[in-house]
Amino acid sequence: MSSSTPKFSLVQQAVAGVIALLVGSLLTNQSAINARLGRQLGNGVFAAFISHCCAWSLIFLTWISNLVSANVKPVKIESITHVKTSSAMNTAPPAVPFKLKWFHWCGGFFFSSYICGTILIVPHVGFGLMFSSIVAGQLVAASIMDHFGLIGVPQLKANYIKMGALAIILVGVVLSVLEKILDASLAPSKAVLFCFLSILCGVALPTQTALNMNLARGFSGDRMRAAVTSFTLSIMAMGTLTVIMTLIDLKNVQDHKSWQGDNTEVWWYFAGAAGWIYMLSAASLTPRIGISNFFIFIVGGQLITSLVIDQIGAYAFKVTKATPMRIVGIALVFIGAVLDQKGKQMAMLRMRNELELSANKVVSLNQMSEPNKMNALAESEETGLSADLFLTPDQPEGQIVALLQSSVPISIPIE
Repeated sequence: MSSSTPKFSLVQQAVAGVIALLVGSLLTNQSAINARLGRQLGNGVFAAFISHCCAWSLIFLTWISNLVSANVKPVKIESITHVKTSSAMNTAPPAVPFKLKWFHWCGGFFFSSYICGTILIVPHVGFGLMFSSIVAGQLVAASIMDHFGLIGVPQLKANYIKMGALAIILVGVVLSVLEKILDASLAPSKAVLFCFLSILCGVALPTQTALNMNLARGFSGDRMRAAVTSFTLSIMAMGTLTVIMTLIDLKNVQDHKSWQGDNTEVWWYFAGAAGWIYMLSAASLTPRIGISNFFIFIVGGQLITSLVIDQIGAYAFKVTKATPMRIVGIALVFIGAVLDQKGKQMAMLRMRNELELSANKVVSLNQMSEPNKMNALAESEETGLSADLFLTPDQPEGQIVALLQSSVPISIPIE
């Protein structure tokens, strides 16, 4: 297949990699600022709510700005893929709209859980162990979703490289936990507990991504609208929880025992902007270095910055020196993340080859018998994919995988 992907020089790719590394560092600093703000306000959920409001405002303004600059309504897409009209499509039925289910609206709640979790966990275990565990949870959950095709994620079978990568990551996390236990800074039961909670925070991230992806499909492919909607629901939940916790702790609030808001810096309240910067950088940098490399640089920035914050005790957190065991543990997590992404690239390449090999064996919808046609339409309604699709060579890999893994017949022009 021919490719229309623009070529970028090595200098442009290197600059994009450095920027992605800095964005990863910024995300770690965001967690630190949120945790510090939560400590000063005496309410970690309130700090998370403030961060959410900042991120939501910027994302909402970006969405409105895009609509105004384009001077058009949001683009309506018939399905998750681009449909190319041809003579064979003249009598094909229209694509069945994707039907949203109740849990597709819950992506923002998982992100809220992640933000609140990091604020509550980091004072107990520090940044190194927390972010190592978060990366582990994120990659393990993403691999399971890929392997089984959960929550509408295109199915991508795990290979030996990915399984080996996950094993390396888990070894790195175990070393980080053991280091905490051996230096007697945390009881074994608490170290394991907070490590497990950090892993759950990591699980929340790919879950949120998958749910928001489905929400965008329900909004005719409008990802910005899906993000704004997800954040809006999340803010409503966070605001409600903040009020409940304030009422529970009303006496301390009235006595100002837990409030130290006068000792905060103004810029702490704008830490949520990091999420907006991440969104913009993902859109602008991934065409230059690829999704996998972008993720690797982000993780690298997060892990390196977590070590630095622990080492110097930034933001008035407890100083935690970087011991050899801690450095090795975090290094293994990063190596595992790199191998995981490389394993995913190999799996995607294998599936692309399978798609090309099977292209001549695929039957279009109009050539099918009536019973098979009904089955294809039923599968289309379930998956949200068009029952009769024509792929173009410049489609994203994720869309090709979605088509390959669905049982919906497709026709593919080979150039």
